[in-house]
Amino acid sequence: MGSFDCFCALCSGPLGKGWVKFGRKNEKALAKRRRRVGLKKKRLAGEDFNESDRDEDDEMEDDAPHDENEIQLQGSATGAANSAGQESVPDTRHDHDVALSLDVMEEGGDANDETRSHDAGDRLGENHDAEGNEDGWQDESENNNDSDDNNDSEENADEAGSLDSYEEKCSYDPTKLSRKDVRWLDRGRTLGFNPEAPGVTKCFISGLGQYDDYGSFRIEIPGNEPNDPNEDEYTCYTTFQSDEHPTYPFHEACLQVLKKCLGLREEDDIDRDVLYEVFAQNSQDYASALSFDYGHIEGPEQFWSSFPGEEYVACDPGYREGLGEVFQSLIPSKLFKKNVESLELERKVQDDPLGMLPYDVLYEICTYLSFTDEKSFTQSSLHVYTSTQNGAFWKHMMRLHIYPWLWEACDIMKEGVFSEDLDDKSLFLWLEAATRPRFGAGGPLMGIINRRRIWNTCQQLAPQYAEKMLPVQRAEPDEAEARDILDRATCLHMPAVAYPIGKQIRTVSVQFIRSWEETSCGSSVLDTYWGQNGALVGISITLNGDNPRVFGSTQGDRGNPLHIPRGEWIREIVASIDDVNMFSRKQDRSQFQTALDNVPYGTACIRTLTVKLTNNTSKTVRQPTGLPLNNRTFIVLPGLQLIGLTGQVGESGEICRLGLLQAPIPGLPACGTSFAISSYTEAQQLLWNHSARTLYCHREGTYSDITAHPSLKIRALSPQGSAADPLRSFTGDIPNDMTPWHVGIWATNGAQYKSLERISCFQPIGGTASSGNETWSIPDIVGFGWGRASGDLCLLAGAGGPVPVQSPDWQEMKNPRTELVSWIQETPLRAFDEESTEHFLIDGPGGEIVTAVHASSDMKAVRLFTNRDRSCYFGEQNRGQWLEFRAESGHMIVGIVCAFGRLGGWSWGAKMQSHWMLSGLGVLTVAEDYF
Repeated sequence: MGSFDCFCALCSGPLGKGWVKFGRKNEKALAKRRRRVGLKKKRLAGEDFNESDRDEDDEMEDDAPHDENEIQLQGSATGAANSAGQESVPDTRHDHDVALSLDVMEEGGDANDETRSHDAGDRLGENHDAEGNEDGWQDESENNNDSDDNNDSEENADEAGSLDSYEEKCSYDPTKLSRKDVRWLDRGRTLGFNPEAPGVTKCFISGLGQYDDYGSFRIEIPGNEPNDPNEDEYTCYTTFQSDEHPTYPFHEACLQVLKKCLGLREEDDIDRDVLYEVFAQNSQDYASALSFDYGHIEGPEQFWSSFPGEEYVACDPGYREGLGEVFQSLIPSKLFKKNVESLELERKVQDDPLGMLPYDVLYEICTYLSFTDEKSFTQSSLHVYTSTQNGAFWKHMMRLHIYPWLWEACDIMKEGVFSEDLDDKSLFLWLEAATRPRFGAGGPLMGIINRRRIWNTCQQLAPQYAEKMLPVQRAEPDEAEARDILDRATCLHMPAVAYPIGKQIRTVSVQFIRSWEETSCGSSVLDTYWGQNGALVGISITLNGDNPRVFGSTQGDRGNPLHIPRGEWIREIVASIDDVNMFSRKQDRSQFQTALDNVPYGTACIRTLTVKLTNNTSKTVRQPTGLPLNNRTFIVLPGLQLIGLTGQVGESGEICRLGLLQAPIPGLPACGTSFAISSYTEAQQLLWNHSARTLYCHREGTYSDITAHPSLKIRALSPQGSAADPLRSFTGDIPNDMTPWHVGIWATNGAQYKSLERISCFQPIGGTASSGNETWSIPDIVGFGWGRASGDLCLLAGAGGPVPVQSPDWQEMKNPRTELVSWIQETPLRAFDEESTEHFLIDGPGGEIVTAVHASSDMKAVRLFTNRDRSCYFGEQNRGQWLEFRAESGHMIVGIVCAFGRLGGWSWGAKMQSHWMLSGLGVLTVAEDYF
């Protein structure tokens, strides 16, 4: 994929002033640019013009005037004519005056950068409501290297013709827009989601930064929000790693517009989780902005284009001081004379169905209409028209449609700019027209015009935000003790429990415990609810016969109820999840072109739930059916108590993320967040294959889950001389949260180690690679086995085959639904077929043991080493960047843990993959004295 730009989620503007281009200032360049803008305004207005009027650079070189005064006059005259034709001014008897005043504002108000920078209307509120400087971002107005717009080098470049014709057509008019006007573009942030954040909420607003390239938003000043992982870069809109979550960038100034549009006083009042949901559901795959209507602008393409006529899009929308003086200089006095003429149309009206409506009803109706609909409504009936001519009505229209985004209105009122002797209707219509976002807009109101454009986008977002805020607000407890419990609660892990997850997600939470006495005063009942596709959609707790407290939904089949005795509570929840199905022969793959098109068949999600209580009793509230499932364990940590659940719900109601809300138990020593986080082991944070549920404990003579095994320790591999990354950092073609880890143990005691004679790797040829004239086969690590030197192997981890890629017809197979079934039934291949398996013989009876495990960083090769200086090599040859683990003194390597989350063996005929292959590897050790 080539280079591309991403844009602000709220205004679709560039994320950095470096993406803005300014054109040349010489007479010819200015004349050509204005001519292009004028012709386009004619086209947008639907006016006729001759093809010969099109701007041809060669002709303009000869025809362009050379006198600066001539250019100013010509530009003003041309702009006036075009603007008058282009503007669609609302119904008023001063249409000509409104259009004329707009022309004067757009053309006559444009001088040069020096004039504009000192104009009363261009003194910017640098801090944007004094917010956003807490993280140490220095105000650019104090030291800005590009503030000198008239330096000699630029003038020389202009005269030398350094900008070619294309660049001139994609550059802003420097007499309309100054570099000071675009500084706000550098103050960008991004909204992200961090499922590993320790709090109840999971989203954050990053520190300050700018867009870099290839979808990357680079952080320059770190943020200080608790959920922010403080990464150096974040990916915008679309991610290409299965475990990466998209972020949504925006300008600080745009966030201020959104804050006011939502009716909030402070930036911190914006619910990050709800806003992230709204952004996500309005995001399309591979998009560079959201799917809102940002106005009719053409700048946001594959790259930002600074089209002349769209200068207002890059102009600072922040608060502007001295705007009253600007309005005084722009408003023609004759525009606001009282209109006393009457229309006298009553005799011509035969029937007016709206004539029975009283004024207060008309007033109320207009409150719910947009300005465009209001204009149509007032023109639909003579009664409505005459009833809405009074000043009080148009003052109300100002409060409804102008003042919400004209933040300077209060100051303007204090200065007496809008005096009582003005015609309120004419004033409203002029303000609406003067600040309407439109191509070719210019003058000192450009920033206000851009603010109104951004406001229009925020108004599309606001109803969705409000709708999602309702359940969040209802979840807030009223009682002081309940609020205190919730404030102390933390969520240490909120993994995905379904895949794929759609964009229409909701963040939900419920507080089960609102008083510490609730669990000791009576019994309770846990119920679960299951959707039509068998997915978990809800969990509820009924305490002491009270109303159920529900996480998710109760719209589904009810599972087996779990009675929780008085004084007991939940200690552990085990969610059983099916495999991600990438190999279904029922799937329609006719539209697939490459392996990148491969998507799961159906949704992998929670199919059963097992709950363990503090008295060590457990119950499965829904019995599993079909194949063994993978398991994710949610454990309540020591010193903490489960007080609720939090997570996300998908489009079809299925629970797609789940986390425990835990709070410190009163009366016990305080258990801080840092202690709780360190108490979660690597095993407790992974999804485990069913093989990890019943592992033998040699000394105890019992079986245990990997998350609670008393002797097995999971060790991660690491680069030589560096600290190991957690196993959760390995990624594949599906999210790590949904990639099950397999446990492969070749010895649980000394006697069993002595029977180990072979460790084998099933590695069928998944494809080929080439360099120059050389082509070679690539083996994929699909599974491991162990056993005696001869005879059948026991499956250690992964799969032993056969797999479809072993079929000689795999690449040409057109109908895998029937052809693959026939091959499986007829093939003589067995598990760990010799042609596709590599063996490593070990003298276990003679005391040889595995002492080290290495894996290439891409998991395409594995090496085992023994205490006799022998080794083996599995997988693709000549791999580099090895990760290593060597058993320390007093410990023995007794097995491995593996994740198989990468797809291999693509068939161009069948248009599907053949198998899962290795994507992560760890080592299992026990203490020698345990043997």
